[in-house]
Amino acid sequence: MTTRKQDPPAPAEDTCGATHVCTCGVMFPTGGALEAHTMFEHAEVTEPLDSILRSGLRLYRMDHQMTRSGLARALGMSVQDVRDIGRGKRTVSDYGLTAQQVADLLGVTLQQLLRACDFCQYNPYANFRCRNCGMA
Repeated sequence: MTTRKQDPPAPAEDTCGATHVCTCGVMFPTGGALEAHTMFEHAEVTEPLDSILRSGLRLYRMDHQMTRSGLARALGMSVQDVRDIGRGKRTVSDYGLTAQQVADLLGVTLQQLLRACDFCQYNPYANFRCRNCGMA
């Protein structure tokens, strides 16, 4: 008797409760669902969603040669708010926004916003800063 391999569960539509994020940007509500998401060279990102979003905003800003002021305008926030998010003092949810709403305001998909840096995967060598995303 042969057994049919089960298809992996679909990613969660509601990203509010998603806590597991693949390096491709797809979010899952459970670790088991992430493990079932098997694609070539995918790995679980161990950072919390807020940290990944913070890094994604920095990468978006650098990719688009945008100042903090420009990002603040796009998100309807003050420059200080963007600075606080970038430093980890606040999160976008503190301002009543979800990760999906931030992506919509910037005109990108959530997967594009949450993708890891192509060069360092947000993990540069010790004592170095990535020229692509600014991560140190």
